[in-house]
Formats: sequence, C-alpha cells, structure tokens
Amino acid sequence: MESIVVQSTLLTNSEVHNAAIKRLNSALIALCSKAANCRFVDLNVPLSRDGSLRPDLTTDGIHLNGAGYRVWENQLRPMMAAVSAER
Repeated sequence: MESIVVQSTLLTNSEVHNAAIKRLNSALIALCSKAANCRFVDLNVPLSRDGSLRPDLTTDGIHLNGAGYRVWENQLRPMMAAVSAER
C-alpha cells in the first residue's frame, strides 16, 4: 500500500489567520488518522513559537525565508526517506 504524507498548513504572524489554520490542521489530523497509510507531519512544531511563525524564519510573517525552508526540508527529508524505504 502506498503511503500518504500530509503536512500541516503553516502558521503565520496573524492571529486571525492562525485561528483558521489551526482548525484546518485539526481537520487534516483527523482525516489522516482514519487511514492506516497516512502520516501527518506537523511543521509548526519547529517553525513556530508562541502560536506564530518564528520571525527568524520568515520574510513577511507569511512566507518562509531560506532558513525556514531549510527547517522544512530537514523535517520532510527523513519522512520521505522512510516512505521510500517502505516501497
């Protein structure tokens, strides 16, 4: 069976947007938990602090900068390697 990898929607520096993003991520987690072959990756753990995107990892509070993309890559690379090894 093929694996499905679902990643979280990234938080921003906007409390209004983050409330909706948190609801969306909760729904993604619930949906992914219903499938044995689904893995959820919460990118907000390393990319956010105090409920917002870390300022050192963004250019404008929404988009990642180079350092942010490196954190993202470092989170996804092991997951994708594990999925590939299962094939």
